[in-house]
Amino acid sequence: MSSHIIASFQLAKERLVSLLKEVNQLEIRSPDPSMTIEEKEDFYVIRKRVLEDKLRRIQLCVTTLESINDKWFTYTQQIVTMKRREEEEEKYKTVTEGDQGIFQLLHEGKEAVITLTMHKDEVDQNLKQLSKELTNKQTKEEAKFTPSSNINVNLPHLSLPTFDGDPRQWRQFWSSFNAAVHTPAIPEIQKLNYLYSCLKGKALQAISGYDITPENYEIRNCQHSLTQLNIKSTTTKPEQKQRYNPGGTSALSTIKDNQNTSKTTTTKRRPCVFCNQDHWDSDCVNYTILNARLSRLKVLKKCTICLCQKTMFLLQKLT
Repeated sequence: MSSHIIASFQLAKERLVSLLKEVNQLEIRSPDPSMTIEEKEDFYVIRKRVLEDKLRRIQLCVTTLESINDKWFTYTQQIVTMKRREEEEEKYKTVTEGDQGIFQLLHEGKEAVITLTMHKDEVDQNLKQLSKELTNKQTKEEAKFTPSSNINVNLPHLSLPTFDGDPRQWRQFWSSFNAAVHTPAIPEIQKLNYLYSCLKGKALQAISGYDITPENYEIRNCQHSLTQLNIKSTTTKPEQKQRYNPGGTSALSTIKDNQNTSKTTTTKRRPCVFCNQDHWDSDCVNYTILNARLSRLKVLKKCTICLCQKTMFLLQKLT
């Protein structure tokens, strides 16, 4: 039995000795500085494959020798005859101990595993660094062929759009104003000044109650007030527009200071159009959302623009 074990020992030992010689002959050098990043990357990839191959083979030999050693030791302990056991123990000692023994070879094999693992970790770090350098290089090369979005082109100066309250012109106005003023990173107070300069007529009247402060631009009240001028624009015909009072103010607007200023001569104001209580239309707490107010005006049969029943009656006759 021990002869078969010794033969297995000998085969694994010879294989491990051969691998250890190959490891000792490995030339661990740095790549030539003149190499490109891609060439250095290929250099380290090949080295990593060699190291991983040697590492796996040495680990296999070490595991095999340890298994054979355990098997032989167990066999020796199971021998009943004292003389026979002593003979086997002597053989075991001869094969395993000494400078050429299995124990010394196992130690060298494990040291080689540690060394190869360290070299492999170093290669992984170099590959990681080269990958970053390669990415930066590719980014710079792509930037050379990518047109810059910041190139200054001498285009003719464009004047800002204007808006007079015509619902049909609202979308066109806001698209142009949004691109020229609202989107660019400029101070809010400057944006509000630009907005005032672009408005005239009924549109200017709609936001004239606001102070020119950054807060009034940020909360988008001005845009909301102007948007209210567009209510029912999809159903109102051009000839119908001329019938209702252009000086009226929409009850759905949040403006407080300009309601019926051209007609009211007394200090007493009319009650809320929605709930008939003594407060501004825009402050009504019973009808707070747009859909609720529109529904209420429909029930009261009042115009959604000037809040007048007479105007609603005329518009219904025209349609």
